[in-house]
This record gives sequence, structure tokens and C-alpha cells, in this order.
Amino acid sequence: PLDRWTPARLIGESIHAGVAARYAPPNRGECCEVDIAQDTLDQGWPEGEEGKDAAWLTIKRCLKLALDLDILQGGRVVAVEQEIGPERCRPDLVIEHDGAPPDLAWPPDNWLRVVDWKYRGSLQPEYVARQLREYTHSWQMWHYAWRVSQEYHKLVISHETVLIVGAPKAKVYTTETQVTPEQIERWAQGAQRVWDRMATGETWMAMGNACAMFGGCPFWGCWSWETPPETMFKKKEPRQ
Repeated sequence: PLDRWTPARLIGESIHAGVAARYAPPNRGECCEVDIAQDTLDQGWPEGEEGKDAAWLTIKRCLKLALDLDILQGGRVVAVEQEIGPERCRPDLVIEHDGAPPDLAWPPDNWLRVVDWKYRGSLQPEYVARQLREYTHSWQMWHYAWRVSQEYHKLVISHETVLIVGAPKAKVYTTETQVTPEQIERWAQGAQRVWDRMATGETWMAMGNACAMFGGCPFWGCWSWETPPETMFKKKEPRQ
């Protein structure tokens, strides 16, 4: 709908469409990826709205940078923007690798990585590190990691975010968060409590998106599921 349209949103959708074309079979090469990105822009841009040419230049620059990444790292594509689970998760890319993951004592037969692309129309360089850090505890990304592990019954070792920035200069940044089965299970336990409360009609939702701001939160370990929440609290002894 037009009331939901913004240039930045459509630029992001066009880049996503082009990247998905790279990894979704049948892949027909770079020309196809650019064409699909162009078609997405053409179909979504309101007739008579100015700025389309500038938007297309941004899309082409960002798309080239995103496609130049070696995101597969020797793995193979399992799913591209495939809807999974009753909650309809839709991670951009699920990648499978054979053999033992790095630094893992017990080698499984194969393992998975979950990748998602994000687009920001503008982000100053001094804020990039903070933005990337917030993806570490992103509810969406942990949800993807958990759901993918449930769907494919395989070890997920990381969720990864590719941040594409349009201005002041087109840039692509990546951040990888290593995850363990124990961390995923802690997330799932917390998520189930939230879902149970939502099922009763409550609108309560923990706000974790500002944890990296203002110097960082002392309870970061809970939000990144590195630390069991109960170990972050101490019982206060009554004053004598």
C-alpha cells in the first residue's frame, strides 16, 4: 500500500530481491540479479514520484557490494527466504557445511549458519559498531537460529547479519554471533514465557534493542544468552 511506501524501504526490498536471486535456484548470473532488483524498484515506485534514478544508483552500488561478499564460505544453500514454522519465520539464507565447525570439540556430520540482510538508508561511520552490536541479541535473529535448528534438526553455530548502508557512502558490514545449543535453549525458554503471556492477551514485551546504547547494559549476558539469568542476580540480605 502507498501509505506504507518509503524510498528507503523500497531500496532495501530491491536489494534483498537481487541478493535472493543470487542464491535461489535457478541462478542465472549477475544480469538476472540486477534485472530482478530493477523490476522490484519499478513495480514499487509510485508513478510521478521523484528520486527514482538516485534510488537506482544506490541499489546498484549496494547490490554489487553485497554480492561481492563470500557469504557461503564453502557451504551450500539450504533455503532462501523460505517460510518455516507455525510462527512463519523467514530467514534470508540458511547455509549448510560439512565436517567439524571451527573450535568445536565434538564434530557433527554437518552444521548450519543463518544469515539475514538489513538495509539502512543512512548511517554515520561512528554509529556502525553500535548498530552491529545490537544484532548480537536481536530477538529476530535468535528466533531464526532456534527455528532453523528445530526445522532441520541440525546444529546451528551462528546467526549472521549483513548490514547494507546506502549513505553517506555505500558500505556493507557483517557481524557474526556464535551460538551454542545451550544458548538457543535459554532463548527458547524465555521466548515461551513471552508467548504464553501474549496468549493471555498481555502486550508485555521485553525491550532489548537499546542494550548497546549509553555505555552498555550490565545485564548484557542475559540478553545474549551467554549467562543464565538467575546467575545475574543476588539475593539482597536484610539490613542488620
